[in-house]
Amino acid sequence: MKQMIFFLCLFMTCAGVHAQEQTSPWTLEECVDYAREHNLNLALSYLDQRAANTEARRTRHSRWPSLSASSNFGYNFGRTIDPTSNEFITTGLGFNSISVNSGLTLFNYNRINNSIRQAGIDQQVAALNYEQSELDLSLQIANLYLNALLAKENEKIAETQYKNVENQLDRTSRLVQSGAQPKAAEYELRAELAAQKQQWVNAENNAYLALLQLKQALQLEIDTPFDIAAPPADVQVESMEVRSVTEIFERSLATQPVYRAAEMNVQSARLGRKISQSAFFPSLSLGLNVNSNYSTQGRFLEGTELQTQRVPAQFQGEMGELTFLSASPTFVTPGWLEQMDNNLGFGFALQLGIPIYSNYNNRANVQQAKIQRLRAERQLDLQEQTIRIDVERAVADLRAASKSYEASQSAFEAAQIAFENTQKQFDLGSASAFDFFQSQQRLQSAQLQMSVSKYDYLFRQKIVDFYLGNPIKL
Repeated sequence: MKQMIFFLCLFMTCAGVHAQEQTSPWTLEECVDYAREHNLNLALSYLDQRAANTEARRTRHSRWPSLSASSNFGYNFGRTIDPTSNEFITTGLGFNSISVNSGLTLFNYNRINNSIRQAGIDQQVAALNYEQSELDLSLQIANLYLNALLAKENEKIAETQYKNVENQLDRTSRLVQSGAQPKAAEYELRAELAAQKQQWVNAENNAYLALLQLKQALQLEIDTPFDIAAPPADVQVESMEVRSVTEIFERSLATQPVYRAAEMNVQSARLGRKISQSAFFPSLSLGLNVNSNYSTQGRFLEGTELQTQRVPAQFQGEMGELTFLSASPTFVTPGWLEQMDNNLGFGFALQLGIPIYSNYNNRANVQQAKIQRLRAERQLDLQEQTIRIDVERAVADLRAASKSYEASQSAFEAAQIAFENTQKQFDLGSASAFDFFQSQQRLQSAQLQMSVSKYDYLFRQKIVDFYLGNPIKL
């Protein structure tokens, strides 16, 4: 009973923690960690890494001797040869043989050693590809996360604008009732309120779709409660002028797994050419064999037995007997273990292989390996060029986003001051509804632009952190 109560309490505790994880807002770090654990593409990359590890282990074991055993059992009828005595017999014969074989490569022009080194490099390449997949996934999740934050902030802006127009409509209605404002002002505000409601609904739908895209990227169930945590209120715009493009580029070459993988692919391709060239040289291998057999008709000589034979005979007219003594061999049929021990045999052989003509296969393999090496070198150059271009664009985009964010802040502050002044004039009746709507539209546009610039700057900063090898977080 106590155990049942304990497990019930444990289940309720786990369920409570799980529910809390389901309903609490997700941070960017939590989204990235969850994606790394559940992303299917990343799981496939992990399987590629495991396959490379298995291949590396297989090649390391290729330098050791091979060992195999075989056995067979059968029954022959009619005239056959007894495997234990090599004699023809005409009776039924049951037989059993056992063989153990081993082989070892003594020389093959470093083919095994180079294969082991190549498999080790390919193992590291698979690990680097998995690491690169993790980084790419983190950047993808960060992009979707920031898009969702932008959509949610735009929704809040639209809601705030709707409530502002609603409050202004209440004040205007009271002014219309008192005769301080014309009825047309109330009609115009009602039309503006409907337009703001539509914008709010659109922003709400965009926020839902942005969260849905992030949830799908995380591969969560559709009915799982999901929300994201709000970032810090203030975004610190740090100047990137202290870091030049060359500095970030050199850092990215040392930190980006995709570039290090391209470097190791060149080494692997060079070893591949050496492996293909080894086919032009002789190979020497050693083979060992242990075998034995058993036969139901197997027998061996145990000794001889003297037998007396009497034959009637007549000599000089008198009858008598001739006595003959003859030696007759005696045989014994041994058991299975005894026959196996008696028939045990050993052997070894050296095998020398000298390639003379292989229908152009060996030369074609060398040419293919050379082309693969050139392709790997060009791929390395292309990867370096791609990283340089991406870094230059990332730094330029970050600087532009920083300036755009600062400018949008100034524009928002100016639009906010102008709107507050127009609102006061509208309340006093010195400004028309058209002027009020224009000022409000400018404020809303400036606020949206500042929000877009803010999250664009955040994402550009994450890209630069990506090339610097820094963890992606807010």
